[in-house]
Parts: sequence; C-alpha cells; structure tokens
Amino acid sequence: MKLIPLTQGKFAEVSNWQLERIIGFETDHIDSNGLNNQDGNLRSVTHSVNKANMKAPVSNTSGFKGVSKCQRYWGSWIMKDGISISLGYYNSKEEAAFAYDEGYKRIYGEIGFFNNVILDFESIRKIVGKVDKQVAKYRAKLSIANDCSRVQGSKSLTEFY
Repeated sequence: MKLIPLTQGKFAEVSNWQLERIIGFETDHIDSNGLNNQDGNLRSVTHSVNKANMKAPVSNTSGFKGVSKCQRYWGSWIMKDGISISLGYYNSKEEAAFAYDEGYKRIYGEIGFFNNVILDFESIRKIVGKVDKQVAKYRAKLSIANDCSRVQGSKSLTEFY
C-alpha cells in the first residue's frame, strides 16, 4: 500500500495494482479467469498485452484464436499495438493455429492464451520458419518507425514498454 497525497493535507491509501492502473497499465489475469484474483495470477500489462491474452470469441468460426478462412486457405494474424501482423496462409486451420501460437510467443512471450495444437515435426519446421520471417518484418518496420520518430524528436514506441 502506498499513500498518495490529496488536497487539503489528506492522503489516499492505494494498492500497487491500483497505482499501476492509474499510471496507464492494466491488471491482467494470467489464466484469463476474471474471478481468480490471487496475487500469482495478476500482472500489470499494457492494453495491447491484455487484449492479446483473451480467449477466442464465441462468434469465432474456426475454433482457434487468430485464425480465419480466406477462400481455400486458412490465414493466421496477430495484433500488436494496433498493427495487424499476417503470419501466413496454411492448408489447415490447425497449422494456422500453430502459427498463431508461435507468433504470439515471439511477440508477447510465454504467458498467454494459446491454441495448443499438436502437429508433425515437418509441419512445425515449415511453420516456424514462415512465422520467424513475418515477425522479423514487423520488427524491422517498428525499428524504422522508431528511427523516424527519433529524427522528429518525439518518443519512440519502444520507450513506452
């Protein structure tokens, strides 16, 4: 608990989670269960990470998070800071779901909601290579954007995270 000064010499007692919420972070439930408020299940994250840790919506027709049908192929996408990153097109929705999981791990880390698909080794090898290329393209674009903003004197995106 921390004391935050108010007007007229008064103070407010605020928990660490409330304080982080005040300064722009959100409280995320690691297991995506909003009723589980144990300390080990809570973490302070940005809005982008909090949205990424959500389960697939009920209206999802593929049954997997980050996967949708595109004509005769299955596409896989992930969002980061309002930017949609295409992870490629695949023959099956299971392959696209695995690509989403791999992209998520490379962008957000190991904590999150995954599709948990099991594939054969050859498929995994191909998908991981494709995902690595797409994530590298995203990071290159982010690096260029940060370099441009430094030239203009504004804060870069990575300074906020």
